[in-house]
Amino acid sequence: MKNSTLIFFLLLGYLRSESLLQLENGKIQNYEGQIVNLKGCNLGNWLQLEMWMFSYADKGYADQYEFIKTLEDRFGRQDAEDLMDIYRSNWIKNSDFDIIKSFGMNTVRLPFDYKLLMGSDSEPFSLKKDAWEWLDHTIKMAKERDLYVILDMHGAPGRQSGMDHSGRVGYNKLWSNKAYQKQTAWLWNQISKRYKDEPTVAAYDLLNEPWGSNEKNLKKVVLECYKAIRANND
Repeated sequence: MKNSTLIFFLLLGYLRSESLLQLENGKIQNYEGQIVNLKGCNLGNWLQLEMWMFSYADKGYADQYEFIKTLEDRFGRQDAEDLMDIYRSNWIKNSDFDIIKSFGMNTVRLPFDYKLLMGSDSEPFSLKKDAWEWLDHTIKMAKERDLYVILDMHGAPGRQSGMDHSGRVGYNKLWSNKAYQKQTAWLWNQISKRYKDEPTVAAYDLLNEPWGSNEKNLKKVVLECYKAIRANND
């Protein structure tokens, strides 16, 4: 499945801070011209739930959508958010970043769901008040340990595969719905605005494991995200 993951190293240094990674002749380099080989691990099941990672698939929860909906139905939206924050505070801790560093790795890939950042479905082109809390936290923890971060949109508006790891099983409407496509590009524009000058951010993984469309449409959707990022000179 790795081959279907779209990782775009968007020349993170072009016309900007010399401390950012750059792409030169197809190789990633730091500001001193030294080749940087990114090696690390995925922080899975943290900001994007995948039921198989903690054995909830056989308990009637096929995906993050069903899991969080159950919490909201039982406790209300705010309490559900609070419970998820408790979970996030414990699934990956600061000590985990120390362990990653001790293994000789230099990178973490951070899968996240668009709902972590974006407002309600009725206000799609807006950000939550605490939108950046967990991405900022991850970048801070990584930066303190000289680790790079790859920001990975694991679940996009409309969902990009219909698989459980996209956040909602059987829901795959990104490719056919222009509104979802615009929301996805807009969200990448917002992410880029915030992190374009952050040297800890090595790359953007625009859409994790896209599936269910043809090559032409895939290229069109990804290109719009690319343009939205480049609009920030990123």
